[in-house]
Amino acid sequence: MKKMLLTILAVLFLSACNTQPQLDVSGTWEGSMNAAGAIPIKWELNDQGGAISGTFRFYDSTYGWRIFGAINGTHNTSGDATLTSYATDGSGHIEFEGTFNASSFSGYAYLYNASGDMTSSATVSLAK
Repeated sequence: MKKMLLTILAVLFLSACNTQPQLDVSGTWEGSMNAAGAIPIKWELNDQGGAISGTFRFYDSTYGWRIFGAINGTHNTSGDATLTSYATDGSGHIEFEGTFNASSFSGYAYLYNASGDMTSSATVSLAK
C-alpha cells in the first residue's frame, strides 16, 4: 500500500513538473505582411486559453491605421496558430498560419477574394 501511494505521488509530481505554461498571446502585435511590398499590420488580440479573437488592422499611407476586420483563431501550447480575418467590406478574407512565442509571430498569410479563390500569399512577421 505504501509503495502504491509513493508511486502515485511520484506520477503526480512528475506530471506537474512536465506541465508547460499556457502561452497567452493577448495584447498588441505589430509588424508587416510582405507580398509585393511590406504592408504594416497590427493585431489586437484577446487569448482565452488558446481561443483567439481580436481586430486586424493595416496601415494606409493616406488614412493611417484602418480596420480590415475581426480576427479569430486558435493556438496550441507550442504556439502553432491558425487565424482568419474577413474584410468588413466583404471583399475577401485572409488566413494566417504560423507560430507565436512570448514576443513574436512568424508565418504566412493567404489572401482570398470574395469568391473564395486564393489571390496571393505573403510572409508575416509581428512583435509584441
